[in-house]
Amino acid sequence: MKSNIKKIWLSSLLFMISRPITLLPFLAIAFLEALALEFIYFAPRKPVSIIAGPLIRKFFGEAPMHYPFNFNIFPELFYGAQVAIHALAGAFLMGLAVNMFRNLKEGLPVKSKALVRNALKRYMAFFAYGVAAVLLILLLKKFGVYAVPKAVRLLSRFLPLGAMKIMPIVFSVVMFTLDIVIQAFIILTIPIIVLEKKSFIRSLLGSACLAAKNFGAIFSMIFFPFFLYLPISMLKWFSPQLSLRMFPELPLLISGAGIIAALFLDCFVLMAASTWLMEKNK
Repeated sequence: MKSNIKKIWLSSLLFMISRPITLLPFLAIAFLEALALEFIYFAPRKPVSIIAGPLIRKFFGEAPMHYPFNFNIFPELFYGAQVAIHALAGAFLMGLAVNMFRNLKEGLPVKSKALVRNALKRYMAFFAYGVAAVLLILLLKKFGVYAVPKAVRLLSRFLPLGAMKIMPIVFSVVMFTLDIVIQAFIILTIPIIVLEKKSFIRSLLGSACLAAKNFGAIFSMIFFPFFLYLPISMLKWFSPQLSLRMFPELPLLISGAGIIAALFLDCFVLMAASTWLMEKNK
């Protein structure tokens, strides 16, 4: 199985290099996220502040409308923007990418209008997937907020002070791994919607069943590519503390780096998952 996963990785990587057009849907996602990043950056300034200012003051107070306090809420605002983009457009564009990938693999013509039209027919399925994925990640985040402080208090009774200092890093890695576990169970949903033309519910259940039966293969297939994103994920996790020690604009740079990394990693993982499903269905 390991050799098969390696072949899928190599095939997906070579396909991305030889057919860079497959990156277009992910470039569109990156463009939307970059626009959101720019909007949040200029939120305290006119003319953007005319729209964003009242909302920021209502939910966060007056301080975030002034430098450098505006960067204190930067990660939270950008995360919210990413959630909205993923639900409304991200899943749809990923479905378009799978359709494009299938056509290129099978030597079929890649016509943008036809691809968009086919993807629009399944928009509600993609939207439902986007909402479901967001809810699962938010539940995991809530679990982390609830469980991590309790675990720290429990472990503080048994571990020396030196070990406790690295516990935030350990917990961030654990949360990152749990995120990938969730992804393993839902990663095939969009490929199933597109390649097998099933409904959202049947695709989600199909993805979960395939992951349960082939968990080692699917988890390994997506874990190691996503692991490359771990440094950025950890920088996001600790950006409030790091920005105090370095410079306030650090969250902006980390978010920008995350957009660029996700552009390539998300494309690679989705193509690998689609390849795995296509080979399984042969």
